[in-house]
Amino acid sequence: YGDHRDLHKEYRRQRQMCIRDRSLDSKAPSINRRISAIKQLADAGWKIGLRFDPLIYTSDWKELYSALFADIMNVLDAERIHSISYGPLRFPKKMYKKAASLHPEHKLFAFPMEETNGVVSYGTKIETQMHDFLKSELNNYISENKIFQCTI
Repeated sequence: YGDHRDLHKEYRRQRQMCIRDRSLDSKAPSINRRISAIKQLADAGWKIGLRFDPLIYTSDWKELYSALFADIMNVLDAERIHSISYGPLRFPKKMYKKAASLHPEHKLFAFPMEETNGVVSYGTKIETQMHDFLKSELNNYISENKIFQCTI
């Protein structure tokens, strides 16, 4: 049991480092602030819908999302959740080309992307890995009938 706590602390530390680097979400409230707002709404009796869209792929995405879900569910009663949805990062081809040309060194464009039918994304292999992991991870906290994948 102690090993699990140590592992969770390390993931939380890594996630906090990622959160402090706000380059991917610089104009939005911090993750901690969002979690606090979710808790306040749930405590006031509101049903909560959690949206993880777009999913961002990084070298340690599994650990980061696992820690994020744990942080949220540690303060939120699962009975207060009416749904959770998630979806992969995707861009219309024209938008992706413009954004990537304006910001070629941005972390968002650090992994290979694929274009299918005018939509640029991480591709089927990575999207399937993320879908399978998130569905499994979220099932640890909430029933499957409340979990939905966002599609185009």
